[in-house]
Amino acid sequence: MEFALHNAWLILLLPVLSSLFIAATARKLGEPAAGYVGAGVMFAALLLSLGVLGAAVTHGGHGGAPFGAGGDPLVHFQLPAAGPFAGKTFNLGLMVDNLTATMLVVVTLVSFCVQTYSISYMHGDKRFTRYFAAINLFTSGMLLAVMADNLLYLLVGWEIMGLCSYLLIGHWYEQNWPRMGSMKAFMTTRFGDTFMLLGIFGLFVLTGSLQFNEIAEKLPEIAKASPAALILAALLLFGGPVGKSAQFPLHTWLPDAMAGPTPGSALIHAATMVAVGVYLVARSFTIFATAGPEVLGVVGLVGFFTSIFAASIATVRQDFKEVLAYSTISQLGYMVGALGVGSFSAGTFHLTTHAFFKALLFLCAGSLIHAVHTQDMFKMGGLRHKMPITFMTWMVGYLALAGFPLTSGFFSKDELLLAAYSFAHSPQAPHWPGWMLWLPFIFGVGTAFLTAYYMTRATYLAFFGKPRDHHVYDHAHESPALVTVPLVILAVPALLSGFAWAHLLGIDWWEHFTAHPFQFHADLGAAGLVTIIATTAGLSGIGVGLWAYKFQTEEFRIGVARRLGFFYRLLRDKYYIDELWDVLAVQTSLGLGQFIAWFDRTIVDGIVNVVGAAGAALGQVHAWFDRTFVDGLVNLAGWSAVLGGKQLRRLSTGQVQSYMMTFAVLVVFGAVAVWLTYSVMGG
Repeated sequence: MEFALHNAWLILLLPVLSSLFIAATARKLGEPAAGYVGAGVMFAALLLSLGVLGAAVTHGGHGGAPFGAGGDPLVHFQLPAAGPFAGKTFNLGLMVDNLTATMLVVVTLVSFCVQTYSISYMHGDKRFTRYFAAINLFTSGMLLAVMADNLLYLLVGWEIMGLCSYLLIGHWYEQNWPRMGSMKAFMTTRFGDTFMLLGIFGLFVLTGSLQFNEIAEKLPEIAKASPAALILAALLLFGGPVGKSAQFPLHTWLPDAMAGPTPGSALIHAATMVAVGVYLVARSFTIFATAGPEVLGVVGLVGFFTSIFAASIATVRQDFKEVLAYSTISQLGYMVGALGVGSFSAGTFHLTTHAFFKALLFLCAGSLIHAVHTQDMFKMGGLRHKMPITFMTWMVGYLALAGFPLTSGFFSKDELLLAAYSFAHSPQAPHWPGWMLWLPFIFGVGTAFLTAYYMTRATYLAFFGKPRDHHVYDHAHESPALVTVPLVILAVPALLSGFAWAHLLGIDWWEHFTAHPFQFHADLGAAGLVTIIATTAGLSGIGVGLWAYKFQTEEFRIGVARRLGFFYRLLRDKYYIDELWDVLAVQTSLGLGQFIAWFDRTIVDGIVNVVGAAGAALGQVHAWFDRTFVDGLVNLAGWSAVLGGKQLRRLSTGQVQSYMMTFAVLVVFGAVAVWLTYSVMGG
């Protein structure tokens, strides 16, 4: 464990080298060697991560404050100083604290399972090696973000993931949906990243540092001297997580990210890209808390509203992966919301448990879709008999996501709902009307009900009942071991990781392990009541889902949809948010582009053409003047010389008498001219 802790930088370096090696030797390496290299390297990184976590448990104890919150890291790797920039040299590096140690295990475990799974899933793909090079680079971006001791390195990892998500979503770029989905993801997240960059710049201007601990040390003074500037910087910084973690209203890219290979989607939706936004809020929790309770309140409302908003859309989706996509948005809202209501421990704990059960669900979905060649749930049915391992592992993920008692999701969801309940009457809460303070808890409980409902709906339609399409059912089969073994591995933490909060390792072990000095105090007296409410909501959702899809007919469900009328169409069309963005962003940009093009053609080109025409006309005038007057004078002089020459030539007779007469006449005329001139001048 000590070796792993003091060489934790290898966890970041290994996937970088693996990605470079696979990319450089793509033609020679080929399939399946590239997959085995990537998975093997990631397994080595996982072993090191487990050693680091073991060291964190041993050395970190139960009270280690996170780095950036007054706590010292377990190990700090100082990299060569960067700069100077703006007259300052940056001492930036990598570090490991309790939260980082946990995230290293989460990221490497999920990535290892995804890569092992992908060896079989991506068999025969013509970009097999490119896929594994991107997956390893993608993982390294997340590892850099979680190990960074500063905002600059975190931003580098952040952007690496943005690039790799573009490559993975658009893996099959010959098709229109992946190509458009990758572009949509890239552009939408860049929109949020713009605000984040402004926030980072604002924090640098205010504190003169980018390192989390140095920023935290200067925040109290900044909060007193420039509170408005700190609030603005914190809210701008939150723009990045809104885009990257698909919070309302920048959530629309994530469902279209389903266009990429399913294992890539599992990595994006569980442990890397969408998780890094939540991680940034957690790592910057001191910044948000110091900026004021109103800032955290905004974060909380955005998160919990996103959770129920996305969950409501998931209730009517027909595409299997799309249900999981909106589920991811909803659960990310849970995490962001938990951090916003002041619970650092609940938000980070749900980030951890969700990574396991959501990666499991996506990989199960991939196994299912690969076997039946359709993503339409209404063409499935009865598949538990054909795919028993996929079914059993799916059930673990389903129950965890639904918050079924004693699963991992049960513990993490209860704690974040307790935090939302405590927020409503906490002295640390913002000075808002009472009904606003209750919204996070109301949204959270509603999300618990809807989550259990739509996951029961998806589970029943896929695995239970009679086959709805016998062609699909007859061709279904269990996936090979390279697919099912990762499912079994992920099912273990998806089922048991919640006990880190229970009494298995100590009372509230996780809360002490990630203790944060700015965390709001939970109302422990209400813990039992909240558990009852949350469990009732979850079990009710399961019950309603079974009632609607097991005991009612399709005609009954169609009738309910008709009676819901506009509200059903609103859910079916996803609240028209895509259409709204199309008008506000796409059509507005196209309209602006068309206006600029018209302005260029009509005004700019018109002015240029007028100037050109005027220049041409002036040139013609100049040419006419030159031909008429200038050339005319020259020609006149020439003609005069010729005419004069002709006349003078007549005087050349060869007779001396004629010459003497001419000379005499000229002398007389000259004398007269001189006399006249002298007379005029003298007179």
